[in-house]
Amino acid sequence: MGLCSSSQQKHPRPLIRLVKVEMDNKEVNQQYIQSLWRKINDQIVLIKNNHQISLKLLSQTDKINNFLLLNERQNVNQSILSFFKLFDEFQIQFAEEIRLNETFWMDQSDLLRNFDQLCETFAEMGFCSKVLTQSLTKY
Repeated sequence: MGLCSSSQQKHPRPLIRLVKVEMDNKEVNQQYIQSLWRKINDQIVLIKNNHQISLKLLSQTDKINNFLLLNERQNVNQSILSFFKLFDEFQIQFAEEIRLNETFWMDQSDLLRNFDQLCETFAEMGFCSKVLTQSLTKY
């Protein structure tokens, strides 16, 4: 085995700059994630006025909303991780809700589209859900 060498010297990238770029990207993702969640929450609020939604699902939405209110200025990495854990619990309850009343929920295309986008965003960030979900809008 030989050593690989190059005539050009390699200059490492400044670590601080890389970390800042990564954190800036996560902040953007956090804002995007929160905006998607707000859309989902608003749609659930509208639906609950006309249709019975389980108290467990409403409780999960309240937990997420309270978390977001209490942790607006928290460390981005920790906040996203905690938010994902709460969202994963919401997904479990939401999947159960869909299973119980599939025809109703399949008519809620805007909510399902936002839900899919939020799941995809988390997946792109490397988060893995406990629930094996497929896209609810892409068949």
